[in-house]
Amino acid sequence: IIYPFYSQVSLCFQCESNATTYLLDPPNMKLKPGESQELSVWAYPKTPNEFKDCLVCCIRENPQPVQFPLSCIGVRPEVELDKKVLQFDRVLIHRKDTRSLFIRNSTMLPVAWRVNGMENLGDDFSLSSDHGVIEPRQECEVKLHFRAVKVI
Repeated sequence: IIYPFYSQVSLCFQCESNATTYLLDPPNMKLKPGESQELSVWAYPKTPNEFKDCLVCCIRENPQPVQFPLSCIGVRPEVELDKKVLQFDRVLIHRKDTRSLFIRNSTMLPVAWRVNGMENLGDDFSLSSDHGVIEPRQECEVKLHFRAVKVI
């Protein structure tokens, strides 16, 4: 905020007074003529929805507050799998069979994913990747390999 005169500025949100979604720092400023100061505004939406508000700047001895519209969208990170079960047929000893699983991110935020518990499947199974980040509205393919190393 830059103002040509000495000014005291107080900042608040038009709709939200209890800092549920939006936060700002500092809420008050004392500015010398031509001086600027940085204002930080954070948004922490707690539910998947669009949240609109206005940042209201009240400048002492100025009857007209200045308003800046704000908007943010809350997103719940989640992924979709194209299959719930990967089933392998019988495989000849020392041969490998591979199944693909697609992990889809249909949200507007990148999603980090990780596969846990692979050690419980034994040495017969391996993954092409056990973690990664899927960009918004993208998908990635993970390949599960089965190599028969002993007769069952």
